[in-house]
Amino acid sequence: MSIPRKVTTYTLYRVPQPKRLATTFTERESALIIANCRKQGITFGVAFPILGQMGSSRLLHRRYIRGEIEKGEWEWRRIQPCNTRGPVNYRPYLDKDWYTNGGSEVVALGINYFFHTHPFMPTVSDEWIAHNRHALEDGTPPFSALLSHGRFVLRSNTIKRQFKKFLTHPLLFEIACARLPMGQPFRKQAGRFWTRICESGGLDEPEKPVPSVLTDDLIYHNGGSTMGNVSTAEPLAPHRSS
Repeated sequence: MSIPRKVTTYTLYRVPQPKRLATTFTERESALIIANCRKQGITFGVAFPILGQMGSSRLLHRRYIRGEIEKGEWEWRRIQPCNTRGPVNYRPYLDKDWYTNGGSEVVALGINYFFHTHPFMPTVSDEWIAHNRHALEDGTPPFSALLSHGRFVLRSNTIKRQFKKFLTHPLLFEIACARLPMGQPFRKQAGRFWTRICESGGLDEPEKPVPSVLTDDLIYHNGGSTMGNVSTAEPLAPHRSS
């Protein structure tokens, strides 16, 4: 993840402490969100990754403004592509005859993961921060300063096109079958290492800090839930009121 954190050579083999913050929308708010998405020819599923990117950007801005992120790291973060992943339901794409003739009762996971790459996270300039920092209510730029309405819809449609390309790939199921087993040996190794840490307090090698997040490795900016029901049709033209 791209949030500043302490990483060591043991990080992969430790069970993290979960932290959850839940927010519930009212029925009216939910209906308004869906209606506005439909008006722009998108679904909430394709808008959600952009919302996550905006939320992460505001969090990082707050830490940068506080002086918790150095200038060099900030400039590096500003030019990185943002990668998102999340689960996708494969059941609607299964064989229809098999599904309607008893397949729906078969216990099957039927889930894979989608991966998207966004442009760099939206940011404001140091000049903007210097001019507005004392007027920020929550210590971070508002959404309107980071991304215009038009750019938000543009990025959402980019997600929609990537998702369509993913779902219409002729080797969709073959890719899933090849990818999923690759993680099993790693998970088994992580489980064995975790057990050894719990039993003896450490591994054969001493724990060492990973000095920097500034690498060329793939870093996931944020993750999301399922895309939901997403049409693979071309994006509709945005609605314009007269």
